[in-house]
Amino acid sequence: RVDAPEEVQPAIDKANSIDDRPVVVDFRVDAREKVFPMVPSGKTNDDIWPGEVGEKIRRDDEAVLAVGEPRAIIEDVPTHGELRTYRTVKFPIPRPDGRPWLGGMSVDITELKQAEDALRESERRFTAFAEHLPGRMWIRDAELRYLYVNPQLAADLGCEQGDLLGK
Repeated sequence: RVDAPEEVQPAIDKANSIDDRPVVVDFRVDAREKVFPMVPSGKTNDDIWPGEVGEKIRRDDEAVLAVGEPRAIIEDVPTHGELRTYRTVKFPIPRPDGRPWLGGMSVDITELKQAEDALRESERRFTAFAEHLPGRMWIRDAELRYLYVNPQLAADLGCEQGDLLGK
């Protein structure tokens, strides 16, 4: 599902012609309240994103135009001197002359990605602790069903961990 642009700010909206020149660019204020610079007319993605970043963007653009269908991409891009993570949705925009433009919208999801990574690390530490705890450990929900049991509790009860879950 792609949210409406006003629901996913900060975002970068753009449309490229077939020769990779931006024809519509709307750079919005990012999460740190800095304004992205406007793209000078006539610049290509390679002018804006030199090197490997520009090459990857161009390959992704070409793939969307070749297939003719939208594509969502998670990518790390150097921005303002730091690496930021963006969720980019690219899509072809049909034109009467048969040469589509490429539309796209990127949303900075760096903080979301960092939060997800921190949660995964926290879950990993919890699991390592609980799985090696020499005592019994369990988690139950409001209806007293087991959501988690450690190996020691299952062993003491003579069953497998999964046998207790949901009961």
